[in-house]
Parts: sequence; C-alpha cells; structure tokens
Amino acid sequence: MGGLETDSAAPLVEPLTRREREILVYLNEGFSAPEIAEQLSLAISSVKFHVQNIYSKLGVNSKRQALTRARALGLLAAAVGAAAPGAAPTPPAAAAHSPAVRRNLPTQITQFFGREAETAQIRQSLAERRLMTLTGSGGVGKTRLAQAVAESAMAEAALGNFVVVGVWFVALAPLTDPALVTQQVATDLGLPISSERSTLETLTFALRDRQILLVLDNCEHVLAACARLADALLRACPRLRLLVTSREPLGIEGEAVFPVPPLPFPDPDHLPALETFSRYSALSLFVDRARLVRPDFQIDAHNAGAIARICWRLDGIPLALELAAARLRLLDADTLAGRLDDAFGLLTGGSRAAPPRHQTLHATIDWSYQLLSEAERRLLQRLSIFAGGCTLAAAEAVCADPRGKELAAGQVLDRLAALVDKSMVIVSQPPGEAARYHLLEMVRQFAREKLESAEGIERLSQRHYDYFLWFAETNGTQLWYKDRPVWMNKFHADYENLRLALEWAYNHSTDVEAGPRLTIALQPYWNQRDFREGTKWFGAGVDRWRNGAAMDPSLAARLLSPYAEVDVLDHDLKGRLRREGQVIARSLGPQSKEILLNCMWGMMWHAHDWEQLQALLDEAETIIQGLGPGSALDVRLYRALHGYHQGMLERARGQDKLAKTAAMESIRWFQTCCHDVNLIWPYELLGDLALRSGDYDQAYSNYAEAYRLSHENDDTRQGNDLANLCHVAVLQKDYARALDYCQTYIELAYRAETPFNVLERIETAAMIIAMNGRYHEAARLSGAAEALTEKLGRKISAENSDNEQRGDWTTRYADASLDALVPEWGSRPDGAAIVQAWNDGRALSYDAVVAEALALTAPASGAR
Repeated sequence: MGGLETDSAAPLVEPLTRREREILVYLNEGFSAPEIAEQLSLAISSVKFHVQNIYSKLGVNSKRQALTRARALGLLAAAVGAAAPGAAPTPPAAAAHSPAVRRNLPTQITQFFGREAETAQIRQSLAERRLMTLTGSGGVGKTRLAQAVAESAMAEAALGNFVVVGVWFVALAPLTDPALVTQQVATDLGLPISSERSTLETLTFALRDRQILLVLDNCEHVLAACARLADALLRACPRLRLLVTSREPLGIEGEAVFPVPPLPFPDPDHLPALETFSRYSALSLFVDRARLVRPDFQIDAHNAGAIARICWRLDGIPLALELAAARLRLLDADTLAGRLDDAFGLLTGGSRAAPPRHQTLHATIDWSYQLLSEAERRLLQRLSIFAGGCTLAAAEAVCADPRGKELAAGQVLDRLAALVDKSMVIVSQPPGEAARYHLLEMVRQFAREKLESAEGIERLSQRHYDYFLWFAETNGTQLWYKDRPVWMNKFHADYENLRLALEWAYNHSTDVEAGPRLTIALQPYWNQRDFREGTKWFGAGVDRWRNGAAMDPSLAARLLSPYAEVDVLDHDLKGRLRREGQVIARSLGPQSKEILLNCMWGMMWHAHDWEQLQALLDEAETIIQGLGPGSALDVRLYRALHGYHQGMLERARGQDKLAKTAAMESIRWFQTCCHDVNLIWPYELLGDLALRSGDYDQAYSNYAEAYRLSHENDDTRQGNDLANLCHVAVLQKDYARALDYCQTYIELAYRAETPFNVLERIETAAMIIAMNGRYHEAARLSGAAEALTEKLGRKISAENSDNEQRGDWTTRYADASLDALVPEWGSRPDGAAIVQAWNDGRALSYDAVVAEALALTAPASGAR
C-alpha cells in the first residue's frame, strides 16, 4: 500500500516500541542500517527487521514516506533533532537519552589553552543566532576556538536550548577554486553527488530539517562563494546553525561577528607574582609547546621576564608562540627574546604536517596579504610607519599622497575599513576617545618590509614627523588648562609615535632644527608627566646648539632654560645655561617676551642676592602686564606662575606672611583658567610655610591636598608629597602613619624604576622604626641602602637641608648612619648584634631590601 496516498494524520493501528522509536530517530538523522546497528549494538538483520515493522505500523513502504508520516503523527517531536515544524525544541535533558551526536571533528594532538570566556560567549550567541563568524589575523587561533566550541556542543548535544544532533567540520583552506565550496561541504557531510539535482539542492534537502552545527573553516580566500552558500543554507534549513572562521566577515544578513583576540599575557615591565603566571594562557601555551622540545622546561624567576617579553613581542598570537617555543631547542629564553626583531627569519620550521601558510610566520601573514587589493596593500605598507597605532586623522595626513595620485585622503577611511574587515588592522575605541587603528607587531614588521622594498620610508617618515610636530605644537599648551585629562590621554596614546618622530628627527633628518622643535613642543607634556626622558632630548638639542649647529636663536633659548632644570647637572653648569638662555632671549627683541619670561624665572635661583632676584621678578611682572590676547599662554596662567615664584622668593628670605599671600594669589589665578594639577606647587609651598611655623596640622592639611591632586592626576610629584606627609607624621610622633606613607613611596618609586628615590625612602623607613627602638631591623635596612647607594655611585654629603631631607634629592645624606640610628650603639649590650645586622644588610640585593622594607609592620606611635 502507498503511504503517501493514505491520511498521514490517521492514528496508528499499533504503537511503535521503544526500540522502534530509537531506530526511527536514527533514520531521521540519515544513519544507515550498519551505522544504526553499531550505535545500538544490534545485528544488521535486527535493524532491518525493526525498520520493516516501522514501515508496517506506519502504513508506508519507504524511508521517506515513513519519516513524513512520523512527523505528521508527532512521533519525532520529542526526539533529538526531529521536532515537527513550529514545535519547541527538545530540552537539553532529553539529549542524554538520545542517539549520539554525529560528527567528523578532527582529533586534536596538542592541548588547547584558555578561551573559556570566548567559548562560552560564542556558544551563547549560537544558541540565539544562526550564523556566527570568528574573525581575526592569521595564527590567532580561530580554527582551534571553533573546534573547541564544536566539541563542547557535541559533548553536551546542545547550544543553550538548541539541541544539537550533528556537528560537522569542513576545512576550506586547501581549496583554490571557489566553485568547489559547495561540493566540498557535501563531500565532508558524506552526501552523494547526484546528476539529477545540483549539489546545493542535495545539501539543502539533506539539512532542511536537521539540527546541525556546521563549521566552515578558513573562508577568506573563497569568501563570496561561502557567503552565497551560507545564505542559501540558512534560508532553506531553518534548524541549521553555522559557525564560520575567516579573516573577513561573510557580510550577509543575520551574521554575528566575533573578533578573536590574542591570548592574554602579563606586562613584561610590571610582572605579577610568579604563582599567578598560570592565569595567562599565552604563557601556558608557550610553556606547553616548549616542553615538546625541552621536556624539563619551566618558568622560574630567572626566565619569567624573558618569556613575558616574548609573549608581548608576539602579541599573544598562538601560532607565533608555537613557532617561538620550537626555537628553545637551540636558544635560551633571553636569547630568543632578544632576537625577535627579526621574527620572520627566526620563527620558521613549524610542523611539516601543518598547512604551508602555518609553517612560517611570514607565510601566515603573506596568505592574508595576497588577498588584498593593490590599494589596500599600499595603505597597509604605509600604516607600518606608525608605532602604537594611529587615529584616522593621522592615517589620512601621513598615508595619503599630498597630490592624491595613488591614495587620496578621502579614500583612506574606506580602505582602512576594508583592512579592519580582513583582520589586517585592529580597531579600538576607548570610551570618549577617537578610534585608533593598530597593526599587530608581526603584521607591522611584514608591512614594513614591503614598504621598504616598494617605496622606501624617508618620504613617509618626513610626513610622520610633520604630522606629530603639528600635533605637539598645536595641542601641547592644552595640558595647562581645564581639558588637561583629555589631552594627556591623547598624548599618552600617541607617545610611541612622538618618540619615533624624535628619534627620526635627531638621527636621520637633514634639518638640524627638526629635533629641537619637537623637543620644545613636548615640554608641557614632560613637565606634567615625567621629565626624565625629556632630559635626554633637551640635552641632545643643547649639544647640537653648543657644537655650532645653525639653529634659530629662539630655539636655542627655549632649549637652554628647561635643560638647566635637570637634576643631574651641577649647580655651576645650570647657572651658565640659564644665563646663556637669558642673554639670547634678550637679544631677540620685543617679540621674544614670553621666551624671556621663562628664562628669567629660571634665572631666579642663580642671582647673587635677594634684590637681584626681586628685580627679575619685577621685570617679569612688567612683561606679563604688557601681554595681550595673542600670547602663547593665557595671561592668567602667567600671573599664577609669577605668584608662585614670588612666594618661593619670599619663603627663601624668611618673609612667610608675604609668601603665604603670594601662594594664595597663585592658587586664585590657577583656579580661574587651569587644571587643578597646577595647584600642587602652591599647596606644597603653603605646607612648607605651615611646617616652619610649627603648625603641623595645617602643614599636614596642605601636603595632603597636594598629594590628593598629584595622586588623582598620576603626577610625578606624588613622591615629594608622600615624603612631606611622612615628615609631618614623624614630627607628630605618628610613626605608624609615617611608615605607611614611606612604604607607599617605596612601592611607587620601585615601579617607576627610580632606585635613588627607593633607597632614600628605605633610609627613612629605617629611621622611623629606629625611633621605635627596632634597632636591628633599622640597621639591616640602612646598611643595605648604604651599600646599594655606593654601587650606584651616588655622592655622600654631610649637608642636611630640612627641605631636601623630605623630597627627592641627588646627594645621599649622612643622617642614616649607624650613629644616627642607634645612639651610643657601641656601649649597648646588643651592639655587636646591631653591627652584624648592618653588615648583613650590606649583602642584600636591591629587590630583597625593597621586599623587606615593604613587609615592615607598623611601629607604635607616640603622643601627638
């Protein structure tokens, strides 16, 4: 009898048994009789017997008719993968009693690390959406992540509430002909190719009612064909889920894109504790692959920094890490880290079984590069001129041709977007800031090679310098004013580019003024951030002037005065530089008033007497009164700075009331126009005045305000303010609070890599606990500080200025000697033990004594 001619919804004469229902589900999923027999541990003949019983009870004579009738009767509604159209999916709990999920996933040989959060996010997205594309650069791990998602879906037979009854993986990388994509998918799914219907029809017919997760891997080189196939399958197969990996999205309706990030790694300049390294999957992957060539390899205190630097240089890219780890067969970690400037020459020799594009890092990137248009390649090459990424404005200014012959500024955005889509460029946009475009370091090295062979870099380096000179000269003064945080972030973001421009200007430009101009333009940034690097560049500019370079005198004057503030210069040299700058500024005439103003403030501390100092300040005030709206800086800012300098002079000559008035006037002017970070100076001055008057509470209040401002703004004066607070706490006999401030400073200076400041604070800590009678600990710390100071070549002086004692100074003072720490130690019963502690301390390493100082417990405090 013909089952299609009967009423498909008529009830069964006899119900199906449990075994028959199981077999019916397998038939629905396309299993053959031998496959069903294997799954259920039955003889093939038994399976065929049950199939005939199913046909008889359903009143049909073919598999197709049986499945149609079973769906109409709802017999498959509760079975895995066979819900009737419109019916709710079977809950995951039912999957445990359902047939095993069919799959063809490749077996993994090496361990998979990390990606727990990414796997969970992708699974959740696939539970809610039908198409998910994993994008990312070559070697970032898209394929392994897709396989991990597929394996988890197979293990649980579900993606959220979506029941999975089949997981199929199709590798498209070997294909060279886009026309073969559909055929490759059908072949990997085990579908017969028929001449009676197209391959696409065969696929859609086989998948139309099946709850399958289909993974299409490496689609970027056959992208259009994959997009057409995916769109057709999703429209014809309502229960299908597609997971795609590609360096570029498919670009079809309903596609959710997930950019695969590199593996996380620690900051090599601020290493966390060794026991936390296992949290970083880049490190775990590197160590695991290293043990393939060196079974005893492990991370320890000696190689941790080098391994972290390797992961940082390789951007946490799994393929690059695997290739690097293989090199440990011949190199130690330090040598490997040092050779990564030539990563392409070093990172070769991957698995011979891997695809050719994965056997070397160069081949991996070249695979993507060959898929770009000529215009996209040109832009990628030019983007390699940037360090640390760039904004769209910078890309348009530097990468576009001035005359628009090959690449007009208006074309940059579209081509940049294409490079982002193809995972050659990474885009990020912190809240409230402009989008930035980055190249992974390996992509940058590759593109740089192409740039050098295609058009050279000198012309592009000049445009790069010109843009960042304009950026610094135009925006540097903004760092004084209310929008300082916004502009500090902008300067921070492009600091690697600014540093690169400086290096090019001093080392490669034929213009002797190029380096000094950018140096001067960056002075506001260095003043408010960290002048240590600025010292280097100002010194280079001053040397160029003093060696006879043909430089504009106004540039020289603006170089000399700031350089004279550098701590490492001796007092006499500072005075000569300041006088020379002032002479030059005076020779320039009326147009140099603001240059002269800055030189005069610098000269204050090299005048011969108070009258001469006051004369300089009076002349400066006259200049300020003559400045108008066209001045480089807001006149109110000049008035605020002038008030501060006047206050410093009054303090120096003991006129504390006048000094306080001037400091308050400075605060008032700063508050009218400037960012509050500038208030640190006058608040420190007010603290000094209160301290000298014996008003410790007021001194503490002013120093605390200065510290609040420096801490909130991450200003380098935090150390000075902490030292001031520590000093006041000692005077108040609050030794616990004093030690806390001292330890905070030690930690701050240790992170900033300023060992002189660290050792000064360790000596302070020794004095604090000695005041509490803890002489052995104090002697050990001070002995270590003395020995390490000697190794650093620091001068020792018996001078002891009250102000310098609290701040950061260049000479180590003798007030932390054993005599100062332990009065009459020679006559004490434990004198020998104290001396031994001192000598033991002298043998400590820098890191060891820092650890001991930070581990000190709070001492008892005396009455305030």
